[in-house]
Order: sequence, then structure tokens, then C-alpha cells
Amino acid sequence: MEYTPGDAVVPYEYVFGPVTKSGAFVRGKESLRLRGRVTKVTYQMPPGVTSAETFAHFQRLVTVAQDDHSFVCSGRDCGRSQHWASGIFENPTLYGPDKNQFYLASPFSHRGEEYLLSIYVIQRGNRRVYAHLELLSVDEMSGLTGAAGLTQELQRNGYAAIEGVGIEDSGAVALSAELAERLRTELGSLANRRVYVVCHLFGADDADTLIENSRRCARNFVEALGDFPGPDLVAFGAGPLFPRSGSGNESHVELVIP
Repeated sequence: MEYTPGDAVVPYEYVFGPVTKSGAFVRGKESLRLRGRVTKVTYQMPPGVTSAETFAHFQRLVTVAQDDHSFVCSGRDCGRSQHWASGIFENPTLYGPDKNQFYLASPFSHRGEEYLLSIYVIQRGNRRVYAHLELLSVDEMSGLTGAAGLTQELQRNGYAAIEGVGIEDSGAVALSAELAERLRTELGSLANRRVYVVCHLFGADDADTLIENSRRCARNFVEALGDFPGPDLVAFGAGPLFPRSGSGNESHVELVIP
């Protein structure tokens, strides 16, 4: 048995769909990027116990929540075992034939606490069977609702303003490492989507200069987030054009889904 306690709050991807590979990144077709304490346990089953029997045992112990963040699969319907082992769990011991894998993901509550459970079972080519469990205790500021808050606002309104970004007249931007990490986490669920980074820039310069500097602002913002498994970010400079009601004449950055 391998055991890793969840002592620290860390970024975590909760997968509730088949895994896929896009470019260099492996991720779930349905997933949430969260923060919380993750406890990990890997069991090796006794000889003669099959992966199907092992998975059935855990299914009897777990009541799968009937909501949009639950998922159960088996065999090739889960995706590639190699992607689960190396890309999701980072544990090569869990790599085996695709047909021999099972996966269960479900949220649940216990004594007022919110958890996310993932169970992956595989029978390797040498017939050894392993069961890997991950239990995420969701951080209160980054639970299912909190982590998806930005994406919910984007999908509901088509845009979301980003607070806490420093913008200079030249188009230079400043955002903290903490804010950048939070944005990468929250945008992770929008993988393979196109999201526009729109910089609204106001000032004493003429409109052409403000538009050009706002383009630089948007590009700088995208560069500050860096390369991560999230949406296709497209920089767009609006300058002083298209101000939103209530935003006044303050420079700011918005994310927009057309």
C-alpha cells in the first residue's frame, strides 16, 4: 500500500469524464480545477482478485451522487490507461490494458464537509490489480461553486471582469502570482474553448494610441498567465471603445466568450 496524506492545500484537477490528450497536455473532457487537501492511497489486491471484482467492492461502499460532477466508466470508455497513469495520477504503476480499467468520481458531504472522491482500478499486463483512491477535501474558498464561479459568470453573461490587475498607460500589466495561479485554476475547465482577453484602456492619449497600447496590455496579460492546460486565449485591445455600463472610465481587463 502507498499512502500520501493531504497535509497542504494544493491545486488539483478533479476529473469527471474520459481523459484525452490535446497537444502536450492530458486532461479530462470534463474536469474542475480546484484547491484543497488531497489524500492518496494505492492498494495492490491479493492474487486472483480481478479488477472487476475490486471495482464492484468499492462501488458497494460508495453512493455516487446524482449530479453533473459524477462519472463512472469502464474499459475504453474511460480513455487511455496511459493517460490516466502518467497524465492524471502521475503514477506509472497504474498503467495497464485499456480494457482492464474502471473509474468512479463523485462528490459527497460528511459532517458538513465537502469532499470529492476518485477511484481508479486497473489490472496490469502481469495480472496484478491496483486500486488508486484520491480524496479531496475542498478548500472553502475554492470549492465546486467557488472554482467554477468565473466560468459560470462567463457562460451566464458572456464576459467577466478581472479584479486586481494593474494597468499602465503604456499597456504594461501587473498581476500577482497568487492571482495568476487562481485564474489558471479557474480557467482550466474551459479547455479547448476560445476566450478573448479584452483590455479596456482609458487616458489622455488619442484613441489610436490607446487602442494600440490596449492591444499590448491584452498580450501582456496572456503572457503573464503563461502556458497552461486551459482555453485558447486571444488578446484584443479595445482602447477607450465599448465601455460597459457601470465600469466608468477605469482601465480594466475582461474575459469574453462571444
